[in-house]
Amino acid sequence: MENNKSTSLKMIKNSTWIQKTNQHPKGICLSAIKNDPSLFKHIKNKTKEMCFIAVEKDGYLLEHVPNHLKCEKMCLVAIKQNPYALKFVDEQTNEIYLEVLNRNPQALFSNYEFPKKIKKHNVSFFKTMMHDVYNHFIIKKIQSMCKVFSKKK
Repeated sequence: MENNKSTSLKMIKNSTWIQKTNQHPKGICLSAIKNDPSLFKHIKNKTKEMCFIAVEKDGYLLEHVPNHLKCEKMCLVAIKQNPYALKFVDEQTNEIYLEVLNRNPQALFSNYEFPKKIKKHNVSFFKTMMHDVYNHFIIKKIQSMCKVFSKKK
């Protein structure tokens, strides 16, 4: 039994096998994603469990999650791993924006859809968010200036 499992894992590590076959046993796929998340994009019949494992390891793999399997919780997991995964989130909620803001505010501005989304959401929420982003950058700038001044002494 153990020999079959190690043989299967060796086959999966050779990504051509997973790309060529249409049958992807769930257990083998889960092992494959855990060992090499980049193989996720080649799996044909993805499950929600596979998607969660993949985006937890590489948030950018949210791009390869079928829309019918995406949910806010999965998008938050992806953003926690990589805030730039925001561009693959279709339903961008205030909670998702706040998570991006907490992780890396610059990721908000790399999202070309962001200005359009402001119209759909509460404008006062975005005013507060922009104030927080501004404060975040000011604090970072002050911290870096303090480091420079302390090195000069």
